Amino acid sequence: MFDRAGVVFAGVKVSPQLVLLQERVTAATGLCGFVAEARPYQPHITLARTKGKGPRQRLKEFQTKIRREPEFNTFVAHEFLLYESFLGQDGSRYEVRQRFALDGLSARPINRAEQCE
Repeated sequence: MFDRAGVVFAGVKVSPQLVLLQERVTAATGLCGFVAEARPYQPHITLARTKGKGPRQRLKEFQTKIRREPEFNTFVAHEFLLYESFLGQDGSRYEVRQRFALDGLSARPINRAEQCE
């Protein structure tokens, strides 16, 4: 858990396929003007996130209830979804913008105009 950020996450073991996916996503978003992060790639799954001291305290209590690092089953993802987030007073709302098949990481070519919409 990142105490300052108020995030509980599960780390993901790095695999060659995951690194290739990250490189392709970075290259594709770079074509749209996004700047790649300078920090090292650390794959993870965010399990919980909070803001404020009250909810953050509950995350710390949750962390202390876990006596050891939980073990998760392995699985193979067959697709990933690109979400757009909409911030609001009641929290964020997320909409799926695109689905991408992960069949051996072969992707059909997408022209730049389609890619950056």
